[in-house]
Amino acid sequence: MAIRKRYIGRIRLVDTPREVFVESVALSKFERKQGKSILDDLHELIFSSLQGLKLSIDDIDAFVVANSMGGLFGIPEFMRYVVPSVVGNHRAFFEVNCEEAGGLCAVVKAYDLIKSGLANRVCILSANKMNLEDIDEIANIVFMDVLQPLQEFIERHIQEGRLKQKDLQQIFSIAYEKAKKNPFVKAELPKKIDYLGFVPRFNDGAGVVIISSGDVAKSKLIKIALAEERTELLETGSNDDEIKVISSLARSVCEKLKISSLEEYISIFEVYDFNPLIGEVIAESLGLSGGYLIYGKSKNKIDFNPSGGVFFENSPPVSSLSRFAHSFFSLKDRKDAKRALSLALSLRTLSHASLVILEKLK
Repeated sequence: MAIRKRYIGRIRLVDTPREVFVESVALSKFERKQGKSILDDLHELIFSSLQGLKLSIDDIDAFVVANSMGGLFGIPEFMRYVVPSVVGNHRAFFEVNCEEAGGLCAVVKAYDLIKSGLANRVCILSANKMNLEDIDEIANIVFMDVLQPLQEFIERHIQEGRLKQKDLQQIFSIAYEKAKKNPFVKAELPKKIDYLGFVPRFNDGAGVVIISSGDVAKSKLIKIALAEERTELLETGSNDDEIKVISSLARSVCEKLKISSLEEYISIFEVYDFNPLIGEVIAESLGLSGGYLIYGKSKNKIDFNPSGGVFFENSPPVSSLSRFAHSFFSLKDRKDAKRALSLALSLRTLSHASLVILEKLK
């Protein structure tokens, strides 16, 4: 995981951390775009967002761009060279590469820029165009190094009784029903469900988010209460699993927010999950009493992943950014919802998690 500064902007520092608000969120539809440039989607999202806020490109202090997995799943050459030429080379331009979690990690970096006083308004960009025709076959090979340890992790949860065998079909069915209501995806339930080895279909997509300080914000309805990331090295040959970083991050977040648990603090939980069963395990690691099955168990009635998860719309790193987007949309639409948590997990030799909590102000 790395962040690279492409162009130098004017530096402003503040003694007191500033509040950060979400002004605009836009997503394209997740689908295979044969013969269509993803640049068209991204360009349309950028300028329609600016128009909706009655802003110009000159009102953006910095751009944070999410890349992912090199030339196979990401389009780094596009994001590094084409985007700066579109938005202007004089702008501060940052690139974040955090594999599957790249989109949400970019939000964390943009939040830090504003909170510290380095920028007043930041635009987060994320886009993916599948570069190979046989991407589905290749994806199964590439992700075997991710799926195998996750399979073992889920199997241990089943054996230890923390994830019930009888719940597996129900989890997939709930995820599918939720995904069908999502206007950004076309949900399809596989004819045969492989609970542990299924790799989602990879689609094209783009996302744009504009956030700002309270000094210049056009809207102060939704603020970012907290944005955190954590990366931990996995010891070769140890009993550590790739999801341990989530428990560590959850403890840190609770300490900073001075709360006893996340379960009583949030109303909506969005998670980047290759497989709905992973989302269930992640929810448990965060201290939530269940995941897709959480509704009705929690006193706070947490709405878990109302978008249905990337089981139906995988497009790294846009899928992780879409977790943030769906949290934003759901928080605005639900009158009884106060806070939404978005989380994305990246699994390699480094275990990384990015987490963002949005809060609706009255």
